[in-house]
Amino acid sequence: MSDGYQYIDSKFAYIDPTSGILRNLPNLTDESDLLFFESSAVAKRIEELHSNPIKIINSDALLTIHYHLFQDVYEWAGKVRTVNISKDGKPFFDGERFHTGFRFIDSLINEYQEIGPASHSQNPIQQTRPQHRYCIAQKIHPVIIQPGHAFYQLSFRIID
Repeated sequence: MSDGYQYIDSKFAYIDPTSGILRNLPNLTDESDLLFFESSAVAKRIEELHSNPIKIINSDALLTIHYHLFQDVYEWAGKVRTVNISKDGKPFFDGERFHTGFRFIDSLINEYQEIGPASHSQNPIQQTRPQHRYCIAQKIHPVIIQPGHAFYQLSFRIID
């Protein structure tokens, strides 16, 4: 596959064995068509989140956001992966460690909430929050590598 995805998926749960691309709801088998469809569908869903954000109160909200963004594209949107995946040789967060990762995210969210909204701009911890958020997003979904990426920008709006 030309986009660098490598799957450990002997049962083909996430990829089409013929085309090698991610299984998708419109049953697209061309990588460029899927990229265009996904980009268009997710852009529309991001706009919806800008006007009606999902507040992150715990790690479950991340799955809710994932579902919202990808519901038109993938059947597994909003669900924890069952197969380990990497892109360009960089592994996504191991599926068997999601529960540990979610507990860690919940602890960061709780810590952030304990500071209190009035203290966020005055507290030194607030200055490190963007880096924490970015690192968490990077670990769970490493394709989010650019600070200008829409999901990166969206994460700042919905956590604060």
